[in-house]
Amino acid sequence: MNRMGLCFLLIACKGDAEKEGSLEAMLTGSIYQEDFEISAEFTGYKAFAFDDQGTFLAYISSNPEANCSSVSEYLNIEANTANQATAFDPNLVLLPEYCNLFIKLDDFEGSFFAEDDNVATAASSMECPMGPGSFDWTVQGSDSGYYYSGKWFTGVPRTYTWDISGSHAEGYTLDIEMSTYDGNFTQDLDAETRRYDATGDVSGRVSAFTCNELATTGFF
Repeated sequence: MNRMGLCFLLIACKGDAEKEGSLEAMLTGSIYQEDFEISAEFTGYKAFAFDDQGTFLAYISSNPEANCSSVSEYLNIEANTANQATAFDPNLVLLPEYCNLFIKLDDFEGSFFAEDDNVATAASSMECPMGPGSFDWTVQGSDSGYYYSGKWFTGVPRTYTWDISGSHAEGYTLDIEMSTYDGNFTQDLDAETRRYDATGDVSGRVSAFTCNELATTGFF
């Protein structure tokens, strides 16, 4: 499956049965890319996290239908590169014109704080299908998979603070503030090799469910 630029919460999936109407967005804001004059929103309705032996993984989805299983399957590197025919449908995790945030950290021991640290964000990624479009199964030469028909922006925060804490038993809390970003348009052949800045205030306190299935994604 095309990874769409991806380098780029108490018992597993507890709370997945919540109805959309009862959810409140935890991570909110929008980002804007000036060159293409397009933007995308953050509505972090669902967040899932797991840590093991110092490695911490979290995924914050703007899709209220996302759950532990769908996010873990979406992130599963081996499964999604080995069998293109069964590539995961990103519509279960992503939404057109909305951003999701993937965070991977090393040396996590129950807490982590970073501010404008490029090293801390090196393995993390912000996925933003910008502008009108849809996720469609597409054949491109010898490659096939789900592609976004609009602009697909993938980047990392440049100006930000992350304050993360928690455990398997208690779940995880992520205090996030972000305002500037570096990235590119990974599905645009004319733009994929260039770096593009984006701006926009995004912030919130995110409560993440412990998702044990993240251990199967290949990132640990």
